[in-house]
Amino acid sequence: MGINKPDDYAARLKKARRKRNGKDPFKYFLIAAGCVIVILLIVLAGKIAKGGRIELGTRRSADSSNIEGVFESAGTDETEAAALEGELMEEDEEQKKIDEQKASVVESYENLGIVQVTGYLNMRESPDQNADIIGKLLDGSACEILDDSTEGWYQVTSGGLTGYISSEYVLTGEEAKTAAFDLVDEMAVITADKLNVRSEPNQDAQVLEQVLRNERYTIEEEQDGWIKIPAGYISSEYVQQRYALNEARKLDLRTMVLNMYDNIGISNVNNYLNIRQEPKEDGKIIGKMTSKSAGEILETTEDGKWYKIKSGPVTGYVSSEYILTGQAAKDEALQEAKLMAIVSTDRLNARTEPTTDAPHLDPDFQQ
Repeated sequence: MGINKPDDYAARLKKARRKRNGKDPFKYFLIAAGCVIVILLIVLAGKIAKGGRIELGTRRSADSSNIEGVFESAGTDETEAAALEGELMEEDEEQKKIDEQKASVVESYENLGIVQVTGYLNMRESPDQNADIIGKLLDGSACEILDDSTEGWYQVTSGGLTGYISSEYVLTGEEAKTAAFDLVDEMAVITADKLNVRSEPNQDAQVLEQVLRNERYTIEEEQDGWIKIPAGYISSEYVQQRYALNEARKLDLRTMVLNMYDNIGISNVNNYLNIRQEPKEDGKIIGKMTSKSAGEILETTEDGKWYKIKSGPVTGYVSSEYILTGQAAKDEALQEAKLMAIVSTDRLNARTEPTTDAPHLDPDFQQ
């Protein structure tokens, strides 16, 4: 059995005292190491839980690059966001200007009326259903109400016309202003007395119809000095472009002719249609309707085979089989209507020259 040296004994005794007093340095080392391991395990567990991978070596440098990329991307996003915000502010400012112009148009009417109809509303010379029609207001058209003292009628001015319209189809007051704001649009306002509407944007294109001074039309597109409206192309030289409400339009000649009939009938034959004194095939012939000529249908026989019609000075019966009615008649009338001379005497000579001494055109005529 060995004998412990006094120095070894002293060293062991000193170590035992440190343990007893809780000052063992190795113990502290173990505790610190354990804490570090626990922290590492927590970090690694969190990364694994998020789907990450554990890589050593050069990965640290890559992660550093990624972090820099994130900051650069964030900077780019902020720049793009600032640019987008600027664009939105410009758009908001532009819309604000448009809204101000629309509000100005609505406020320009002292007593605004907005027409609400399917199709259009007639403007008449006087407050009577049988009065002459002088214009029409399409659905959504505006007018200035001048007088509302006549029951069922408003005296209005619109599109350069002054007349009467049925009050039944007109919004007024705040209701009219609210509706009007959404109806204001950039329009072509005609500044010429008459302006041709053409099929193509050039001077040689076919003339489809004419538009008149103060009439307003929605602008569909613009190109090389021409404006496209729903009916075709018009020269921008005779147009004022501005925000406006639609207003009344004068009746063109064709429409005025159509309004002369309450129940129009058009002969749908190639040569002529006999007008008979009685509604039967062997009835006495008292007149003829040439191809595409018009008449006022007065009544229909019980069997529906005959119309009593007034065409010119003649009133009699025609076969309903050869008469267009309703919308078909109106469409045909608008196509066929033309400026014509109407003879207002029993007999009138037609001559070869514009003098009373010129020969008569009828070779069988005897002076």
